[in-house]
Amino acid sequence: SLFVPNWCYKKILKPNGSSDEYGIHILSELMNLQYLYGTDGVDYELHNSYTHFWEKFFFKKPRVQRATARLEESGLVSRTFVATSLVRDAKIAKELTLKLNHAKLLTLVEDCEVDL
Repeated sequence: SLFVPNWCYKKILKPNGSSDEYGIHILSELMNLQYLYGTDGVDYELHNSYTHFWEKFFFKKPRVQRATARLEESGLVSRTFVATSLVRDAKIAKELTLKLNHAKLLTLVEDCEVDL
């Protein structure tokens, strides 16, 4: 199951001011994975993010691209694209790697009086 902190709905917003549901789920998943598998002082990195979010939440690639772009713009994650294989017509398939910026996340929740 996914734990979504309440503060996310007030802090993770789309440009129009509404809650960014996809961004919130992606950030919450990264925070949960950081908690489960991360080590102190190291930002958690999720490889094959498109595949992960499709298999777990059925999020399609364009939604993940837009939501992670907004999260990257806010400084909460960094995105890296890795070539995975050649496909038809010599195009290179790219997979997304997301890296959680834990320090930025801590500054975001300071005024919410919660512990991460």
